[in-house]
Amino acid sequence: MGNVDRRWIFIIIAIVVMYPLFKPLGLPIRPTESSQEVFNAIDALPEGSKVLLSFEYGPSTKPEIHPMAIAVLRHLFENGHQVYATCLWPDGQFMAREALEQVADEEYGLTYGEDYVLLGFRPGNEAVIKGIVSDIRKMYTIDSRHIPIGDIPMMEGIK
Repeated sequence: MGNVDRRWIFIIIAIVVMYPLFKPLGLPIRPTESSQEVFNAIDALPEGSKVLLSFEYGPSTKPEIHPMAIAVLRHLFENGHQVYATCLWPDGQFMAREALEQVADEEYGLTYGEDYVLLGFRPGNEAVIKGIVSDIRKMYTIDSRHIPIGDIPMMEGIK
């Protein structure tokens, strides 16, 4: 093997790497049971439902989780649901903003405050969830854009 010109090795590696680009293998993509359950749960929601979606990830897990967040947002917006985004991790607010801008603004042309809202980060984990359940207006007085909650159209009727 020591007598083989290394250029031949590079050529063989290049061919092996490039081959699937020209002739894809066509591997089947099957959703996992939990992925299918989430998809079905979103499909089962009545049209125009109000959905609270929490973004709990940061840059270190973005390559793994962000595509799922994008897919969930697309599915929610395709079905005409309103999305209320919140974050219990500080970095989650930046991830949520990026996902919402990509899907809601750029892909669907939705209106902030009417179709979706980013309430933002609040520290406290379980306490925040309890606060949202009891009275979201006490937990969030302004959203991530510093707009008072009372001035956001989709917050009407939400306690």
